[in-house]
Amino acid sequence: MPSRPLHISAIPKYAVLENERRFLVDKDELLALENLPYWRIIDRYVVGTRLRLRSIAHSVTGNVELKFCKKYPSMDPVSGAIVNMYLSPEEYETLVALPAWVITKRRYQIASDGQVFGLNVFEDNLTGLVLCEAEAQSRAAIVAMTFPPWAGREVTDDLFFTGGHLCTLSAEQWRVKALELGH
Repeated sequence: MPSRPLHISAIPKYAVLENERRFLVDKDELLALENLPYWRIIDRYVVGTRLRLRSIAHSVTGNVELKFCKKYPSMDPVSGAIVNMYLSPEEYETLVALPAWVITKRRYQIASDGQVFGLNVFEDNLTGLVLCEAEAQSRAAIVAMTFPPWAGREVTDDLFFTGGHLCTLSAEQWRVKALELGH
């Protein structure tokens, strides 16, 4: 599993601080999603690195956004340094040839009590995993944020639920973990 060796004060040049929290969502608590727009996200975690290649396609418009990202490990599970670069289709096609672990998910935006939350519905090996996430401008703002009742157990500080770890799981490994969690 990934580690958190970098202290939060060690933000590399050109990086920004990402303030984020994640919660497990019980499938039985899910809202009806079938008529909502979503983004289909394909994350490719480049083997042996902390690099992520991302394709984001909107379900309604068909618009596609391509990004190359590096998240820096942090001792603080809520705030960590991140660098994003937006890519052309040609740049993406060059980088997609790198060996990578892949995660596919649909991300919905769900409003609750005046706040917007991302609802990630995972596919393939991670079918059945649904995470609620939110970001804020500051660490204080994300810590103070109230999450909706359907956002169950917080997993922000659980390294198991980081993308860099989830991408390595087989369907069987996810099923075992889901059973452990009663999920």
